[in-house]
Amino acid sequence: MGAEFLYIKNSKNDEISRLLESFGISVKEKDEIFTENALISNNSKADITAPEIDWYLKHSSAPLFVQASNIKSMYEARAIVYDFSKTEFESADLGNKILIISKSDESLNRLSAKISGFADVYLSDGSDIIGISGELGSIKVRLQKGETEECIDVSQIAVENPSESLLKLGGIVAFGGEIEDDSVVSKLQSRIGNFEYKKVLSYDSAICQYNERQTPLCKACATVCPSMGVSADDSVMKLSFSGVECSVCAEGGCVSVCPSGALEFQSFSKESFFEVSKLFKDKIPFVVPEYLIEDLDIELRHDLLPFVISGAKFLEEWAFLTLLGESGSQVIFYSKKVAPGTLQAIEMLNDLYTRVFNTKAIHLCKDKESLAEAMQSATCVDGSFIPLTQTNAPKKRQDVAIRIARLIGNNDYGKLDFYEFTKYGLVEVDKDRCTMCLGCATVCNVNAIFADQEKGELLFSAPECTTCGYCEAVCPEKCITVARDGVHLNGGYFSHKTLVADEPFLCIECGVPIAPKKAIEKVTAMMTPFFANDMFKIKSLHCCPACKARLSVEAFAEQKFGAGEGL
Repeated sequence: MGAEFLYIKNSKNDEISRLLESFGISVKEKDEIFTENALISNNSKADITAPEIDWYLKHSSAPLFVQASNIKSMYEARAIVYDFSKTEFESADLGNKILIISKSDESLNRLSAKISGFADVYLSDGSDIIGISGELGSIKVRLQKGETEECIDVSQIAVENPSESLLKLGGIVAFGGEIEDDSVVSKLQSRIGNFEYKKVLSYDSAICQYNERQTPLCKACATVCPSMGVSADDSVMKLSFSGVECSVCAEGGCVSVCPSGALEFQSFSKESFFEVSKLFKDKIPFVVPEYLIEDLDIELRHDLLPFVISGAKFLEEWAFLTLLGESGSQVIFYSKKVAPGTLQAIEMLNDLYTRVFNTKAIHLCKDKESLAEAMQSATCVDGSFIPLTQTNAPKKRQDVAIRIARLIGNNDYGKLDFYEFTKYGLVEVDKDRCTMCLGCATVCNVNAIFADQEKGELLFSAPECTTCGYCEAVCPEKCITVARDGVHLNGGYFSHKTLVADEPFLCIECGVPIAPKKAIEKVTAMMTPFFANDMFKIKSLHCCPACKARLSVEAFAEQKFGAGEGL
C-alpha cells in the first residue's frame, strides 16, 4: 500500500525533508524509481497533484519547522477536499459538426483550414441565419434559403466577434480580434465526440426561491450564468441544468448569488470548506485559485498559509465568514476575476468588521501590487475567533447568524446594507388584519416564517429570510410587508420574533391545541355556508385530525346502520 502523502524532493535541503518525514509524509528523491501509489504529492506521481507545495517552498522565508508544519496542513487540506468531494464525472457525445460564421471570407477560410476532426464544416456570413437554439453538442440553426426555411444540426459554432447574448448560448466559441486562432482551434477540437466533464453543481429544489413558485421572484443563478448551464423556464417555474454547458464556467458563480443555499459547488463542498478552514487557526488565510499560482512571484509571510481553491466564483458570505471565524484573522483573497455575489459578500463583511473591529475583514487583491500591500498589512483580529462545530447549523444562513451574533454580542452596531445577492431584511405583519391562516408559513421554504401551534404564535427568523417576498405575494389579507434593508447588527435581529400571537384553539373532543383561534374562526366562517345544516362537517372543523377521523367513522356508521346500531 502506498503513502497517503508523498513529497518529491526538488532541492538539496535535507532538513525540510527530515521534518516532513517526522510529520508522517513519505519523501522520495526526484529521480528515484518507486511503485508506490500516493494519494497526494507535490508532483504528478499521485492521484492528486498539489502544486502549491513547491510554490510555497519557493516563496516562503519562514523557519523550516514552520514551513514543514504548513506543508503538512496543505496536504491535509487536499485530503479533506478529496474525502468530502461530491464531484461526479459524466460524459456526452458532442458530435463532430461545426458552423463558422464571419462576414469575412478570409476569416472563414483561415479558421476552417486550421481545424481538423470535424466530419462537416459549414461556412456562413450570417445573413441567412434566422435562429439558433440548443446547447453544446446539440445546436439547431435555422436558415432562410430563398422562400424556404432549412435547418442544420451542429455541435459547435465559431463566431467572429459575437454579441454577448449570442455568447451565452451554449456551444458558441468566439474568434477574431485579440483572440489567437490557436486557442480557438484547441478549444473547438477538445470538444469533439465523447466529452467527459465534471458535474459542478448540486441542487436542493426544496429551498430554491424560484422552483414551482407562482411568480418568478428569484432566478439570480440563471441571470449570472455565462452559458446555458443554468436556465429558468418561467412557464413552469423550474430551473434546468446542463452539465455540459456548466463545464464551460466550472467555477460556481451561480452558487455565490443563491440567497438560500440551494446550490452547492461540488468540487469544494460545504463540509470540506468548513473542515479545511479549521486548519487556519492563528494563520493568515491566503485564498487563491490554483490556476494563478504558477505565475505568482511574491514573498510569503511567516504566518501566512495558502488556501488553494479550484475556482474563484463560488465564494459567498458563508464561506468567507467561516474562514474568518475559524482563523481569527483577516483573509487575503487574490483573484483577477470576482463574481458579483462574491464581491457583494466581501463588501458586506468588510462593513461588518469595520463597525465591530475598526478594520476590514477581507483584502481583495486583483493585481500583484495590491497583493503585496495586503501581505504587509493583513493581521489577526482580536475577538474574531468564532469556532463552530459542523453540527451547529445545517444551513449556511444559520451559521452566518450564529457567527455574526457572537461577534456583536449585546452591542448595537447599526445596519449593514441590503445587496442584490446577499439578501437580508425584515418581515412586518399588520396584527389587526392577520387572521393567522398560516399561508405565509406554509410557502416559506427556508422556515424564516413558522408557527408554534401550541402557543398560537407566528414566528420570524430574520437571518434565514431571503426577502424573496413570496409570503407577501400569497397573503390573502395583504397584511405582510417585506423590508429589504439588510442585516441589523443587534441582538434582537438574531432572535426569533413573534409576528402575531393568538390563543390556541383546542380540539372540542380531546382538548389538544390544533391551530390559532383566528385561523379556526376564519375557516369556520368560510366553510359553514357550504356545509348547510351538516352538523358533522361543521363540528369537524373544530377537531384535531385524530378526532376528525373518529367522527368520520361514526358518521358513516350512523348513516349506514342508523343511530345506535354500530358497525
